[in-house]
Amino acid sequence: MCGDCTRCLDACPTGALTPYKVDPKKCLVNPYADEYIGLISGESKYSDKHGWIPNIDEIYATHSPKLTENSFLMCTTCQRACPYGREERGLPPLGES
Repeated sequence: MCGDCTRCLDACPTGALTPYKVDPKKCLVNPYADEYIGLISGESKYSDKHGWIPNIDEIYATHSPKLTENSFLMCTTCQRACPYGREERGLPPLGES
């Protein structure tokens, strides 16, 4: 479906995506990361583990917004950039609010 589309690759704030692959060491939503609990509790910062990515704490804060003080959303920047399946995911077509 992607063809020549690179919207998700271009949108990824940490460069974790290459065609059809995710680098879990760069992805803000690393599903294997035990440190996510520390991030939620405030006991650790994203740069503690990924400090080699410039401005990573700022990127993490921007792309992992909070609903409330104690709840977090995972980064979905790549998914929001994707034009396919937007209606099924409850998103408006690209270009609409």
